[in-house]
Formats: sequence, C-alpha cells, structure tokens
Amino acid sequence: MVWLILVFNIATVIVAGKKHVLPYAILMIETIFLVTGQAIEIQADLKSASFTTYAYSRITDSGFERALWYVMMVSILSLLLALFARGYLPPPRLSQEYRFLPSNLFYLLLLSFESAVALILIVVVVGVSAFLTQSRPGAVPGATLFIVLMSVGLFPMFLKLAYKSRVQPADWLCFLISLGVTAGFSRLHVILYSFILLIVLYYRRGWVERPITLRMVSAFVFSGALLAAFFVVFGALRDAQNYTHGSIRDLIQYNLDHPEKSVLYLDVTYRLGVEGMSGLAGALSDAQADPVSVHRDYGIQIVLDGISQLLPSALKQVVSEQIEEIQDWYWYKKPPGNVSPGLETSFVSFGWLGIPVYVGLVFLFGWVFPMKIFSSNPTPPLMLCFLMAVGCTPLMVRGKLSTWFGFSLAYSVVILLVWPLFANCFSRLPSQESA
Repeated sequence: MVWLILVFNIATVIVAGKKHVLPYAILMIETIFLVTGQAIEIQADLKSASFTTYAYSRITDSGFERALWYVMMVSILSLLLALFARGYLPPPRLSQEYRFLPSNLFYLLLLSFESAVALILIVVVVGVSAFLTQSRPGAVPGATLFIVLMSVGLFPMFLKLAYKSRVQPADWLCFLISLGVTAGFSRLHVILYSFILLIVLYYRRGWVERPITLRMVSAFVFSGALLAAFFVVFGALRDAQNYTHGSIRDLIQYNLDHPEKSVLYLDVTYRLGVEGMSGLAGALSDAQADPVSVHRDYGIQIVLDGISQLLPSALKQVVSEQIEEIQDWYWYKKPPGNVSPGLETSFVSFGWLGIPVYVGLVFLFGWVFPMKIFSSNPTPPLMLCFLMAVGCTPLMVRGKLSTWFGFSLAYSVVILLVWPLFANCFSRLPSQESA
C-alpha cells in the first residue's frame, strides 16, 4: 500500500506543477520525504517484528496498517482536489502599480531595530555561551518571540520582489542579517523564509509565465537540494554539539567518525529526526491499545495552544497552569521536544474526521490562498500577511497544527505592529505594460 501512496503523491506533485501551483507541489514533495519515505522504513522494520520505535513513538503492525489507510485517504483526496481545482491565472493588468521605494532613513531605522532584537536575543534571552554551545538555542524560553521579530528584516526584500521594485544593497543587508541570525537559532524558520522567497520569485518575477523547461526544472531541483543540504549539514553540526565541543573541524570530524549518531545518515534521520509517519502510526497504535485514553477536542486544543505560543515568557508563567491543562488535552503523550506532525495532530484532535480537516487546511493555504494572492493585486499589507501565512504552510506537514496556527497569527500581528514604518514607502507608478 505504501508504494501506491507514493504514486498518488507523485501524481499530485505533477498535477500541481502543470497547473503552476508551486506551494502545493512543494508541500506534496515534503509529504513524500517526511511521511511516505518514513513509512517505507517503518514497513521494512515491521516485516521482522510486531512493533518498532521511531522518534519515541511505539508503533505496532496493526497501528501502522491503520496509519497507512489514513495516509492513503489523505493522498487520494489531495490528488482529487488538485485534479479538479483551477490553477494559476495571471492577474488583471492595471494602469498603475505599487512600487516599494523606502528612504535611507527607513533602512537606518530598520537596521537599528534588527540589531537591537539580535543583541537582546543572543546576549540577554539566550546568552552567548548557550548560543555557541547548545544544539538548539532557539528552544530557550523567550527566544521564539525574538526569532519572529527578526523576520521584520526580511520584509523589504519580499516587498521589493512582490512589487517588482529594484533591489538595493540595503535590502540585501537587512535580509542577510535577519536570515543569518535566524539560522543560528532555527533551521526551520530558514526553510520557511526560503519557501516564501521561492514562491514570490516564481509568481511576481515572471517565472510562472515561462514554459517549463529542463533548465527551469534543474534550477528548482538544484535550489531544493542546496537548501536541503544546508538544513541537514547545519543540523548535523549543531547536533554534534550534544556529544562534543570544539571547532567546526571537530564537529565535522565527529560526524564522520560517528555516522550512526548523525542526521547525515538516512536511517538515523528517519528513526530519530523525522516524525511524519511515526507520530500518526504511534497515535493509532496507542488508540488501539488503550481506547479509554482517547478523547477528541475537535480543534479547540489546536487554537488555544497556538495562541498560548504567542505569549511572552513572563505572561506564560502567570498562566502556566492553564497552559499545562490545555496541553494535557493532547492525549497522545511523547517526550518533551518531540515534534507532533500535522497528520498526528489531526488524528489526535479529530479522529478519522481529521482526514478532511487536514486535507482541507493544506489545500486552502497551499492552493486556494496562493492562487488568490498571485491571481489578483492585493494591497501591500494584505500581500505581506498572505505571504507569511502561506510561508508557514510547511509547518502543517512538519509540525503541530497549533504551531502553524500560532506562527501564522504571530507574523500577522508583527506586520500590523510595524506597518506604520512601511506604509509611507509605497508609490503608485504606471505599470510596465502600460508604459
């Protein structure tokens, strides 16, 4: 069955690509790697055992079989929606278009803001020693808020590309500072921002209107491979800090000497670093073994947990008991720090009704919203909010639905708070076509 699921996934990627719905195609590729790929590994283990353990989830053969049916129905529905949905349509031509033309004062204020946030994040919130030695400094309490605030430095680049404005060296400086600091704390956020950069280039810089050629496909494959290499190699170096300390050369040497502990080793990645299929199969195994422990909240926990993630650390301490109670509603228990993927979250919260819920959310934010944005001409603040919301969609596959909801909401709040700084930087100029 797992190979049939893979066929459905690949078919969905092809259909989405033919209809120029790049976000949906990328989400399906992510699903192939995180869910279907791990399912193949789990199935191989269960051929010689009645249960196995992946990412701290105990998976029985019967629980895995049910998980395959769950993913199968998700895959079929995803393909059907892709087949019958309308693809990309070019936006209507306007006589005047927005251009993002900030002043030198704008860049000075933005760089000052970035520097202040980075300084507070590294020195005050996390600490220089922890930043240099811990494998996951972004997990330190209070760091998430400042990581989200660092995204403000990316906004000029996104707006310049979205509104076909000339990119200046100052845009690159703001972008690289923000991306560099973020990379030190959260590889996942770098993936999200790269995802936004790719889709805004594809739709707003004319790539979508070009015929699909071998060169274009090769460029996308190379970019994806480069991004994946960064994610894996940087992660391997960071994870090596759990076992040894020293220079970058020492960390590299440790990975070479101990491949069984490195995410560079595919078996280790699927067994310890990926929760795509293991979380769902583990939840279904637990539900079958102890049905009394199962209770549905039908999305309430997702919303409340997502909102709680936005709270500053000081406020979280005040309402810590309420937050713990909300988290206890999530009946499938795993060790702290273990990621619960979207498929697992949908089942734990909705049961088998989670299939249409999960498929609908992925389709809404991976297909409907992107086509709404790029087939029309939204106002700048709406464009930026949509871009950040669509950029968070990989979290639906990789992380909890509450995490996706929380970050989508957080970016929208940040945009609203800083928008007065951006509002006066736009001009209405004759469109290139009318000129």
